[in-house]
Amino acid sequence: MLFNSYSKKSITKHGKQAVQYRVSSSQELIDVIIPHFEKYPLITQKKVDFILFKQVLYLMNNKEHLTQEGIQKIVNIKASINLGLSDSLKAAFPNIIPVQKLLLLPDDQKIMDPYWVSGFTEGEGCFVIFIHKSNVVQLKFQITQHVRDSNLLKSFVEYFGAEQCEAVVYINTIRVKVGVITLYPIFPPLEIKL
Repeated sequence: MLFNSYSKKSITKHGKQAVQYRVSSSQELIDVIIPHFEKYPLITQKKVDFILFKQVLYLMNNKEHLTQEGIQKIVNIKASINLGLSDSLKAAFPNIIPVQKLLLLPDDQKIMDPYWVSGFTEGEGCFVIFIHKSNVVQLKFQITQHVRDSNLLKSFVEYFGAEQCEAVVYINTIRVKVGVITLYPIFPPLEIKL
């Protein structure tokens, strides 16, 4: 683990094949992390989680987490972020009233910056080469998101101006495949055992 005890920033192993960067100092969250995302706003629904996270940070900075009323406010906010509350928190706080979680409007989810597209693709995109048994090759660029960000995925189609777009909806996710190219074989089919 790399760790700076003064700044409470660390990089730790997370699972078998992942590492995690974490900032846990309230002051650094206020001075560094919050200003960054205010200057360079998120455009997925995660922006709403960021706004709620920021509210909790300011409640804690004002020492409201030290009161029963303040901790109840924090639990009510946490109930609306990410996966919500664990069963143990629900049991400990039976009077939870989750805060209303707003959704971003389609105009708030417009792609404006090619660097943002590249960064987003680093985390959420996939370049796929699919070879069918008949030696037909398909190349796909795809990005998968929760269905709440379907407007964002529509903005990818607008951004790239792709003529072919395929939307596949799963239980809680939507995948948009942009620019599907099918290459037909020029050589006789080989038997491929998959």
